[in-house]
Amino acid sequence: MAAGTLVNGAEALLRAWLKEHGIGEGDRLPSERDFAKTLGIQHYALNRAMARLIAEGLVVREGYKLFGAARKAPAAAFACHLILAHRSHYLPNYRKIAKELGIDLVVHRWETTEEIGTTLQRLDPERTEGIVLDPPFGYDPHHWEEAATALARRGVPLVCIDTPARELCSILGDPPRSLALIVDHLHGLGHRELALTAPSPWTSALAEILDTWKSLCRQHGLPASAKRIASPDRAMPLREDFVDLADRLDAEWSDVTALVCAHNASNIPPLLEILSLRKKQVPRDLSLLSLRDSAALRTLVPPIGAAESDINLIRENALLMVQSLARKRNRPGAASAPFQIRIQPQLIVRGSTAPGPAVWERKPSGKAKSPPPGEAPHEKTIPPRPEFPPEAELEAMRRRPYDRVARIDAARFLQLDLQPHMNRPLNYRRGWLGDLPLKHIPPGLHSIHGVPFHIRGGPRRSDCGAVIFQSTVNVQGSARELPSALRVPVEAKVRALYFLHGCGYARFLRPFGAYRFYRGQKRIGEIPLVPLGQPPAEYPSGVLSPAFLKANIQDWWSDLPHFDLPGARVAPFNQSEPTDAAQRHAYLYTLEWINPEPEKPLDEIEVAIDPTQSTTLGLLAISALRV
Repeated sequence: MAAGTLVNGAEALLRAWLKEHGIGEGDRLPSERDFAKTLGIQHYALNRAMARLIAEGLVVREGYKLFGAARKAPAAAFACHLILAHRSHYLPNYRKIAKELGIDLVVHRWETTEEIGTTLQRLDPERTEGIVLDPPFGYDPHHWEEAATALARRGVPLVCIDTPARELCSILGDPPRSLALIVDHLHGLGHRELALTAPSPWTSALAEILDTWKSLCRQHGLPASAKRIASPDRAMPLREDFVDLADRLDAEWSDVTALVCAHNASNIPPLLEILSLRKKQVPRDLSLLSLRDSAALRTLVPPIGAAESDINLIRENALLMVQSLARKRNRPGAASAPFQIRIQPQLIVRGSTAPGPAVWERKPSGKAKSPPPGEAPHEKTIPPRPEFPPEAELEAMRRRPYDRVARIDAARFLQLDLQPHMNRPLNYRRGWLGDLPLKHIPPGLHSIHGVPFHIRGGPRRSDCGAVIFQSTVNVQGSARELPSALRVPVEAKVRALYFLHGCGYARFLRPFGAYRFYRGQKRIGEIPLVPLGQPPAEYPSGVLSPAFLKANIQDWWSDLPHFDLPGARVAPFNQSEPTDAAQRHAYLYTLEWINPEPEKPLDEIEVAIDPTQSTTLGLLAISALRV
């Protein structure tokens, strides 16, 4: 007899037994093995049948014990779309809260802010009951705000978490109040020399943190501390950013006794490690408090204190508010104005603070002092970020040729052989630059900017398609140490050389390597590799700043600004599958070098990279225009 027939028969016998014995709520039932013997049912079938009754609400299981239960009418399910980071560790908490509230979660995950906007655009306003949007903290909402606002204007209940946005309901923490609790606490312990490490003020929320820090320091009579702000030029700081911070703490900030960290809590462990390597122990030599809390901070040695709003309370209220807005959606009358709720923070003191050198009686803080003469208040200047171009424009960007090769036949080009040096695949995780793959670039000749490039690789993990160079982020590839230098033979007369490459973990305008060109032992040319990276917030002219023209390559990540640079052109590639709800792009670059002596043979190219930096170079192909 089929297994399904056995289970159906077992379920019918169980229902008859429960009805015959008048089992009510809380009545103890026999064990599954006793039921199997009594009713003459195979234990496998009875176990599956019992699971059906439990799911239906007729039976409750507590460990191995079974009890009768009052059957409840199922409530109408409320479906809520949750849009959050692909690797967010808050998803289990969301699911738990949603289950308690009777909400069916439809989860959409994003890797880049580009995907948030396209995910919102694909939602049908007529069929979407509610949306909870959990965007990345500290990133400009410009890329997804328009799509979210369009849904809200059409009556779709939408609540944004931890990021204020125009015309949208939002539930936020209160970083200014958290910062006030921290500064008051440190001041009360006798610390007079403080420092803050925080993201650059790309958004109004981040600018508010810096403004509050300066105001609080001046209120407490700490003008020097008001100026001690370390802001990395990336939204997510790298290890070398904390190395730079440790250098400052050893040099011009050597008198600092307390540090406040406004980055994500995940950045605290590497910061502690670097401080420990510098023989600076927390809290003996430096008190440390975080503006963001997490379970990991409680288990560090020492455990790190924090001041933050209850993040679980924020998420629970977001789901509750979406439900409330959905109930009011079809009521007559004008829609209510969008709200903004801030959750009161609390200070959690652990083992990361100690009394400071100053022992004095605390005085009540007075009125905020004005900035010293000649010092301008902090400007909330947010550099503009580019719109994501449509697909047709992205393809046109790849086809646009360099002037020198616009009318040159492809047979004039020589493709240099990089196969012996390739050390990572393109199509697999942990390939390419160390995390996400570089997809949809099949092996063979590709015409990019008028230059035929020979792309290597293949369907297998062993089919390597890129030469990845060593950095602080990438050390090994194919179980071998990545190179920091490489020589590629040319041995031909060439008018120009063209490189197809990309980079990751780029730092703003910080040179990380060079291409050098040799005839014999004589170096006849060199191109320093200068990435654009994330422009700091203080650049008011945004992408048009003349300083940006020093760059000739850019990080491949789509959240950063991308455009043609001097001697270099951007080559975008779609990374999405046809079934993906959102689109994501990767941005490679080509680079042109004009040979000053084309009538003489060029022997070789040297690629030299600084492995002590985070910026990682991935070289895919080199083509030479022969004389």
